[in-house]
This record gives sequence, C-alpha cells and structure tokens, in this order.
Amino acid sequence: MTSSATTHRRLPRSTGYLHTLLAVAVTAALAVGLLVGLGGGSPATGAAVPKTIVSLTFDDGNDDQLAAEQVMKAHGLVGTFFITTSWIDSPTWLTQANLHSIAADGNEIGGHTVTHPDLTTLPAADATAEVCDGRTTLAAWGFTATDFAYPFAAQNAATQQIVKDCGFASARSLGDIRSPASCPACPFAETIPPANPYETAAPDEVDSTWTLQNLQDLVTEGYLQKLPVDPMTGSNQTWRTVMEDASQSISQSEPGIFDVHSGSDKMSLDGTAYSEW
Repeated sequence: MTSSATTHRRLPRSTGYLHTLLAVAVTAALAVGLLVGLGGGSPATGAAVPKTIVSLTFDDGNDDQLAAEQVMKAHGLVGTFFITTSWIDSPTWLTQANLHSIAADGNEIGGHTVTHPDLTTLPAADATAEVCDGRTTLAAWGFTATDFAYPFAAQNAATQQIVKDCGFASARSLGDIRSPASCPACPFAETIPPANPYETAAPDEVDSTWTLQNLQDLVTEGYLQKLPVDPMTGSNQTWRTVMEDASQSISQSEPGIFDVHSGSDKMSLDGTAYSEW
C-alpha cells in the first residue's frame, strides 16, 4: 500500500534574502520498489554554498523494499524505512528478520502506526494508540524509533502533538515540496532544520510515472549552483554572509551559510538599510 493523500503548506517568510531564493535540503520519498540514484549540484568554484541533503524514505514495509535496500547498500546509501507494524511478518510484507537486516546495514527504522489509518479521522485516544503502540511494538522488536511518517500524509496540529507526546522527534509529511505534477508554488526543498519538525516537508510520493530527470531535478533545482547577483550592487561578490550551525542529523551539525544580505551601504525608501534585507 502506498500513500495517496497529501497536505500542503508554505514555509514562514524569512527576512533574509537567501531564504527567499531557496531552501537548503531535499527530502525524496521513494515509492515501493523504485530506487533511483540522486546526484547533488556542483557549487561554484571558490564559493561557499549551502549543502544539499537528500533523504531516501520508504513507507509501509512492503517486501520488495528489501531489494531496493540491497541496491542502496551496493552504492553506499542508507535510508529510513517507516514501518506499519501490524503488516510485518504477513505475506508480501517484510519480516522482523528483514527489518533487523535492514537496520544492520545502517538504515533507520521509523514509525508509521499500527494499521495505517488516516489519523485525522480518528478520536484522539485511537490516534494516540496507533502512534504510540506502533512505536512500542518497534521497541519490543529492538528498534528505537525516533522519527515518524504520517499515513496518507494526513496530519494537523492535534496529530502533530500526539506524535510528539508518543516520543518521536520528527514526523514527515508528503506533497509540500515542488513535484513534477503538483504544487508548483511550493518551495524546492525543506529547510535545515525544518521550521516545524513535526511537519517535515517532502515531495509527492515517487511512483513509476517519475523519471530519472524528475528525481535529479529535485536535487539540482533546490541547490545553489552559483551565487546570484546582488541587485543592490550589481555584483555577486558583495554579499554579507551569516554563518550558523546547520543540522546534519538530530545529533550532528557543522557550520554553514545560514543567510546572506546585500552588501550595499545605501538606504531603502522605508528607511532601512539594504544590508538588512
């Protein structure tokens, strides 16, 4: 079973100029049985640019995901497998032994409820049981699940709070990143860290209609290939950079460009300096 419904949102507006140009991470949600290698864009020579991070995520626990995991392993890649626990050890689904093998290869096992319901349609107690019991089952199998994916990408403020209260550190949605057939006004990528970790944006679910070019575009269109021209100075060498630690994972970070401002010393018509834009 694969997700079909999506939710859409817009990231909060940043006062910094760079954040109006691009976000700095891409999350690709790969459909069952489909695995395509993704390549990042090449930064301009000598210019420090944000890093693009691609996350490969697989939902539900279909047994053909094991073959995809082996292809990833052969190419030195790892991903996150969001597991619907009641389906494990059933025909056409992964087994507990498969999950341990997947985890041993360095992949993450995440939560995806017990029975894959639309959480927004359930009473709070039932939704809580779906989320928490799924995580408890994974723990009993030996997996500490810290991240969650919403079934059908259906979520709201109440379900976000349930996921948080059940002990998850983040939750992934779908359909909030610009995709080949939808959401042309959506950003190219999620920010690092996400503005709301319990509404982490991702493209639409990848299926057999996507091409290799579609997948590559998710990375290269959201990557700063070269520094743009500062419209206030007419040069791309005058930007004033703001450095900040960028999260590479929940527990790791490294310094990077967080934002850039115009290098102009002139004032705008409203009395603010262009260098504050």
